[in-house]
Amino acid sequence: MSGAKIVNFTRADQIEFKPTDWLIDGWLVKDTLAGLVAPSGACKSFLAIDWACRVATGSLWFGRNVKQGAVFYLAGEGRTGLRKRIAAWERHHGISIDGAPLYLADGLPFLCDEGMADGVIESIQETAEAVFFQSGCDPELIVVDTVARAMSGANENSSEDMGRFIKALDWLRTT
Repeated sequence: MSGAKIVNFTRADQIEFKPTDWLIDGWLVKDTLAGLVAPSGACKSFLAIDWACRVATGSLWFGRNVKQGAVFYLAGEGRTGLRKRIAAWERHHGISIDGAPLYLADGLPFLCDEGMADGVIESIQETAEAVFFQSGCDPELIVVDTVARAMSGANENSSEDMGRFIKALDWLRTT
């Protein structure tokens, strides 16, 4: 047995209560990994677009406060179709995204591959640094749409493949 310490334990009663840091008040907690799970055709992508636009513009979501910040959207369907959906969102809600820190990737790499996941992280960090220096805006949301496209043929039912995917998402969240 090596002497390397991997985790530290604290007795539960010694852990300080902290208020929940909401990205979307009462709905989406900041700095978490969240998934939209529903049958195909249930409009999960439309909800993800709505959240992304709300966070980028800081506009209320069903009367709930939203923390404004930079959003990075990795879409398997491509930017052109996504941009059309965002334009429809703007028209429907009467909110412009002009100048909003909403960034659309030009593709959705295979996130089960560590090298590709690392490349995505580098691209996000590079853009986030430029955004911060221009506007003081921090990254608040990364959207991966869809899991199937991000896993690019890997088996969603395989614990090994899903483990690599979740590891990549945790890297995105914590880096």
